[in-house]
Amino acid sequence: MHFNKYILKSTLYIGVLFLFFSCDNDDSSSNLIEPTPILNGTYILTTLNADVPVDLNNDDITNTDLLEETSCFDIMEVNFNTDGSFSAINSKLDFNGGASGNEVTCTTRTDSGTWSLTENALTLSVIIAGSTITETKEISLTDTTFSFNVTESEIDAYVEDTSESSSSSITELFLEYTKQ
Repeated sequence: MHFNKYILKSTLYIGVLFLFFSCDNDDSSSNLIEPTPILNGTYILTTLNADVPVDLNNDDITNTDLLEETSCFDIMEVNFNTDGSFSAINSKLDFNGGASGNEVTCTTRTDSGTWSLTENALTLSVIIAGSTITETKEISLTDTTFSFNVTESEIDAYVEDTSESSSSSITELFLEYTKQ
């Protein structure tokens, strides 16, 4: 199987959430102050699911869990700083790599930039190849995770897939990062 989909876009959708408290103007003791989830710290990629099963490791077993299909993405992590900056280790899987153009290769790089969050809309500014790219993405937050979907149109903006492999039929990815 040839897999030419790079999971580059996924790491452009991560960020940090400051601690906000909500409270009512009512001074009664029944009002509780509840913090929203905090994202400062280090997170690792714990879920990377495709909407269709694929066989990335050529074991003749298809799976929607891409972390079960390759170890390439095991090092992906994001560090969110309280000053609004972040850094992320990203992986890219290419089945048309190597000297022969027919080898599986996995490359990594570190991206960094700034973030802002308005409700669940995360905006990241990242410098890639000397250009600043700013993206906004809807994310889901808990106290220990953040997650998001990457759609086919978003994948297509960053991926050229000329193969007819099972991975060519991926139209959506779901990613979840867990705080360490």
